[in-house]
Amino acid sequence: MDYKRKKYHLDALRVLASFFVLFGHSDLRGQHYFMTTTVWNPSYWVSICLQQFTFVNIAIFFMISGALLLKKEEDLKTLFKKRILKYVLLIIVFGFFQCIYDCTIRYPEQNFNLIEILKKIYSTSVIYQYWFLRSYLAFLIILPFLRILVKNMSDKLMYYLLGGYVIVFAILPPLEILLGLDRIQLHVTFYTDLVILPLTGHFLENNFFPKVKWTKPRILLSNVIMLAAWGVNVWYTFKRMEQGLFYYVADGLTYLLMVGLYIDFRLICDKIKEKRLANGKEKASIPGNIISFLAGGSLMILLFEPQLRENTMFIYDNLVDKIKWLPADVVWLGTALIIAACINFVKDLFLKTVKKIRQK
Repeated sequence: MDYKRKKYHLDALRVLASFFVLFGHSDLRGQHYFMTTTVWNPSYWVSICLQQFTFVNIAIFFMISGALLLKKEEDLKTLFKKRILKYVLLIIVFGFFQCIYDCTIRYPEQNFNLIEILKKIYSTSVIYQYWFLRSYLAFLIILPFLRILVKNMSDKLMYYLLGGYVIVFAILPPLEILLGLDRIQLHVTFYTDLVILPLTGHFLENNFFPKVKWTKPRILLSNVIMLAAWGVNVWYTFKRMEQGLFYYVADGLTYLLMVGLYIDFRLICDKIKEKRLANGKEKASIPGNIISFLAGGSLMILLFEPQLRENTMFIYDNLVDKIKWLPADVVWLGTALIIAACINFVKDLFLKTVKKIRQK
């Protein structure tokens, strides 16, 4: 893709999201490390702060999809063949793969039963990580309706919708904790993954950013809101655990954290690109190429997450006593990210080779 049109901020967000997909499934070695220590240990607070990003990861993927897909024009036939059918096949093929992997590697004592495997693929996500594939399939199914919505939605209506979401899911939850109230029961479903996040991605990428002049006060305000949302979510999680409740985050605060990350990543990447173009450099830098390479492995992370994480876990176990848990996590999960990107590279190379052979 032309350097000027390349969206490096979306690639950087994919890398961040992929890392925290792995981190979020690493249990006591990662997301739940705070459960192994006390509140008096600084590692407790580092862990609980990082945990907040594990609720942002999949949200980022839905937001990116909205940014890229809602503005596209394609008929229903193209949508079905190019997108929906692809994800149906992914669910079937990789659901089968995970079942075989369980029967042969994880739980070899289980009997292989083709009928039961097919039933499992049809009625469940097979492994809990694959809930995303099914949710994303649902998003693709309603994509034509979302496209009609964004064409006819003014900026004021978008602010109204997203503002209502923030009030119900960001402002009210911490207030309810402070006032000792039960969670408010509103018979309104915002369909966060399927509607709010894609609409937000489209709005930020195609409406909001092109119109807003990012002065220093606005950048400062954006970061204050993001850090406040992050901090309140940490406090909210801590208070729930203190009350003996399951740790939980306020979805609206996670949403504000995600929006803040998007704005910062977009501003930083656009600034770097502007400087390079001003200096006559019209090709990506080495860091830019590395980010794009790692971002290419994001789907592989989602498809092979258990295998990538479990089969590189020895790295963490060998390092944790030497360099502590967080650096060990970064090396371990960073290695898994690189492997996923390499798998994607080989896949792309294979498909290009097949295409060339077919053209001959």
